Order: sequence, then C-alpha cells, then structure tokens
Amino acid sequence: MNIVYYSKSGEFSTPISQDSLNTIIAIDSGLISTHEITLPKMSKAKALKAIPFALESRLLDDIHTLSFFPKQQAKSTTWGVLVISKTVVNKLKQQLDSNNCKADFIIPDFMLLPYSANKITYHESSDTIIFRKSRLQGGSLPIDIFKSLYNDESQLITAPLNFDKSNKFSLISANNSHWKEYFQPWRTPSAIAAALLLFLTIQLAINNNQLENQLTQLTQSNQDKFKALFPEVKRIVNIRVQTEQKFSKAKALKANYNNDLLSKLSTHSSAKIQASKLIFKSEQLTIEAIK
Repeated sequence: MNIVYYSKSGEFSTPISQDSLNTIIAIDSGLISTHEITLPKMSKAKALKAIPFALESRLLDDIHTLSFFPKQQAKSTTWGVLVISKTVVNKLKQQLDSNNCKADFIIPDFMLLPYSANKITYHESSDTIIFRKSRLQGGSLPIDIFKSLYNDESQLITAPLNFDKSNKFSLISANNSHWKEYFQPWRTPSAIAAALLLFLTIQLAINNNQLENQLTQLTQSNQDKFKALFPEVKRIVNIRVQTEQKFSKAKALKANYNNDLLSKLSTHSSAKIQASKLIFKSEQLTIEAIK
C-alpha cells in the first residue's frame, strides 16, 4: 500500500496523481480530535443527529463548522467519534479532485498503529509521539507531554506505522473510492434540500415570532382580568395557581353562606308572611307564621 501523509499545513508527503494506486491518505492527528460518548438507546439515525450536540460542550469550535465521523462500539450505546474541521475536509477534497487521485482509504495517522486491547501503542517520530488507545481513539503529542501522561511502561507498546489490511474504517465510504464520486450525485438534491430547509427555517421563525406576540398579549389580558377580579392581590406570581386558590376560598365561603340561619329563613318566608315563633326541638327547627 502507498501511504501518503497529509500534514497540518495541508501538504502531502509525496505527490499524488491519478496514477497513484492503492493510496492511503494518513491525516495528521493534530487536525483531528477523538471522543467517546455514551447515548441513551436510540436508532442509529437519531444517534447520528444527536452526537454533534452531545459533544458541543467539549469542542472549542462551533459544531456547524465541524465534520463528525462516528462509529458505534459493538453491542453498546457508546460511540467513538472523530471530529475534523469542515475547512480541512473541503481542502483535502479539492486537492484530490484537482489531482484526479482516487484514495482507497483516508484515516487519521494514529490508525496506522496496531490496536491492542487495554494497551497504548505508540510510535516516536522526531519530537512527536503518535499513539493509539482504542480502535477510534488516539492522537499525537510532544514527547515530554506524552511521557508525563502515560508513564506506566507495562501499558505501552512501541510499534511501526503500517496499514492494516483488515481495517474497514475510512473517512470516505468504502463503496466510493473518490470524494467527487461520493458528493456529485447528491449535489443537486442537497442544494434543493438546503433551499427548502432555509425557507422552512425562515417560515418557522416568523410563525414563532407571531405566536410569541400572541402569547404575550394573552398573558397580559389574563393578568388584567385577574387584577380586576381580585384587586387586593398585589403581585401575580403564577396566575393559574393563584386563581385556583381564590376559587377554593370562594367555594368555602359559598358553603358557609348556604348554612347561614338567615339564608335558611329566607327560603321559608316571603313579603306576605311574617314569622311569629321559632321552635328548635329534637334537632329540628320549626318556624310558625302569623295567622
């Protein structure tokens, strides 16, 4: 396999062309950040949408300027994720296009190291160490920083950089050997989808603004009506709860009024009838009228 390294400055270690066969592009780990994240159980489609937002607090750049390459661990809800700037991805794509080069795999350079469970494999090059901690976790560090972080010799394995032919992971689809072939069929549908999404976003913003104004007006109207009904209330905190409290008090007062003696008398009298005697005997009240 022909391994071509892609540096932080965006340069290839050896020239590439359409004659470059069996080419592996190894991207400098300094251009990539690696992460692991555990999500609740959900479909793959939902997980792919959720991952950028779940990682947002860990990233220095806006998630909309980044490309995410996740891979789910077997029989687990944990995902390994590679994150790269879209600027880097687009520049690399343009360079491959302009040189008509069809790369078989595009991977981080740390994936040229073998994976060893519960171990850290590493390769020292000049003043930098490239290391790999798991299938999709690794990076590069200055030698002194690496040794200060990983000083347990029993966990470290030195290894050369070499492409493992059993590797199935690539930053491009295994069914599409060239970035152009991968993106071209989707260019027109993507443009239409982007225009539709922009229109829907604008329409949604307008609708949300209208609903917000209506909600504000309704809230103010409800508060005005509440103050008119209950002027003794000086402060409205939760209009629903306070209204329920007022209704509860009103119901209690109504029950008291219903049991009032005068109220009972009024139900048994009229303008033409006058009471002459009240008799309370054996828990029974009797009213005798003047004959």
